[in-house]
Amino acid sequence: MTTTLYRRPKPLIEASILERVEQVSLSLGIGPDRAILLLILEALTEKVAPDLKTWYKDVTDAGETEVVERVNGKKIRVVGYTLNNGGSAVAVHFRSNSRPISSTKTLAANGGGMVVQVSQAFQFETAGGEALKLNLSVAGTVAVDVTYIEVPV
Repeated sequence: MTTTLYRRPKPLIEASILERVEQVSLSLGIGPDRAILLLILEALTEKVAPDLKTWYKDVTDAGETEVVERVNGKKIRVVGYTLNNGGSAVAVHFRSNSRPISSTKTLAANGGGMVVQVSQAFQFETAGGEALKLNLSVAGTVAVDVTYIEVPV
């Protein structure tokens, strides 16, 4: 004789989600169906476009220059950047404090540059709580624009 055990099915929607739907529905004075749609849209928006931040700086000194300040307990995850050289040829790379986190790029004199478009895949990131820096091989004028997100360590 074979004994069959039946498991109780898991609920399709977690109680915490139902509570959130009720909370949104009551606070906005809308039905639960519209509240669900708003919560789905909110979740999709966070996945597709997290809190992107941008920063720019003109770097002129040879060696390391801080481009984005450190944030306690967070990594700076770079998702896109541009570099434009306004002086003589220069080699550049990004650093997390004093550790290289990108390959070295050589920018031609007077207008040499590059663009790495923003994408869902990140290019590189700092260690937790460290600043993002740009290192120039020689003094010059390199404009850098960085698009990044801050992620918990």
